[in-house]
Amino acid sequence: MFATQAFTNARADLFRYKDGRVIYGTILAEDADLWTVEIDDGVLIQIDKSEIKYQGHEPLSEARQEYARRILSSSANDYGDIVVYCIKNGLTDLQDAMREYAVDLDPNDPAARKAADYMQDAYGRWQKRDFILGWQLGKIKVGSRWRFPEDYAVELAEKDASRDFAEAAADLRRWHSAASNTRANFSKARLEALQNIQQIDDPRAAGVIADYLIKRRPGSSDLPLDLKLLYVQLLAKFQLPGTASTLAQVYMSDSESQVTSAALDAVTIFGRQWAIPYLVPYLSNPNNALVNRAASALDQLQAREAILPLINALITTHVDEGGADRMNVGTGDGTFSIGKKPPVSRLLENPSVRAALLSMTNQNFGYNREQWLAWYASTYAPPADDLRRDP
Repeated sequence: MFATQAFTNARADLFRYKDGRVIYGTILAEDADLWTVEIDDGVLIQIDKSEIKYQGHEPLSEARQEYARRILSSSANDYGDIVVYCIKNGLTDLQDAMREYAVDLDPNDPAARKAADYMQDAYGRWQKRDFILGWQLGKIKVGSRWRFPEDYAVELAEKDASRDFAEAAADLRRWHSAASNTRANFSKARLEALQNIQQIDDPRAAGVIADYLIKRRPGSSDLPLDLKLLYVQLLAKFQLPGTASTLAQVYMSDSESQVTSAALDAVTIFGRQWAIPYLVPYLSNPNNALVNRAASALDQLQAREAILPLINALITTHVDEGGADRMNVGTGDGTFSIGKKPPVSRLLENPSVRAALLSMTNQNFGYNREQWLAWYASTYAPPADDLRRDP
């Protein structure tokens, strides 16, 4: 959507929805519950006042009205001057819109892309920096830097560790080794180690525990079930952003249902805002089982912000790699060759994705993506301030 469309006729009122949408228009009629608003010539909508933020209806400032006049009379080469005007007048949202407009004008201009906070992903595609670093890579923003949450937790532990904590970390390593010894399941040493681990209350231990659970430290593979459940319980107790992402990772990667259920229950209680960005990219995973597992988690988390990615994952393409060797026999000449069957692409319906959409929307369009998209477009109008159009 071009930036000019937000102010086609310099509408004089602004409406801020509780869900983040922003609409510009002119009030034509009002009753106790509704406004009748003209958003374009002859285009009327009704706005339920209960959906609007407190003081969400406001007349446009002089600065915004001047912006509207400038954008309506500008040429394609004027966007730089208008960005400067927005910066000087504190119109941050419109400043960002103009930078997105520059991307619309020339999607292949690296400078315009970088100014609008895009970067190239591993496949050379331009994506928003927040999407790549946050959603695709599961990082969190720490100050001006993007970090893996578990790495950040470990760094905090190392930076702030005192002598007492260093001793406690050594104790944890020793307890972990004893508790991992399944050859002596009910030995006194193992039971004491489990009891000591259960009493850990220092959040700085989260990074080490996360490493054991995600199998990044020596001695962390093939942990016994009771130890994994204990580590999940501890991470849930700390309630850190990094522990939520780790628990989401445990949910997606562990093979034992008791562990995955415990991890998902924990992030449902305290960490959905950090777990959801980790889970959404799995909806396009080459492994169909992981697509459905992620959808089940998003369903339990009631992640309505993931409705559109879920719609796009109703039916996904998966490639079966070449199968066993086969013999190719020549016709009449007695020749033959041996080779593998070629890969085969298959379209698969994802029942957990459909179940999540039914649960979150109370709508049922089966696996018909077009009908789901039509419903989504009529229900979730894009924010007027989000003026980006994917090239």
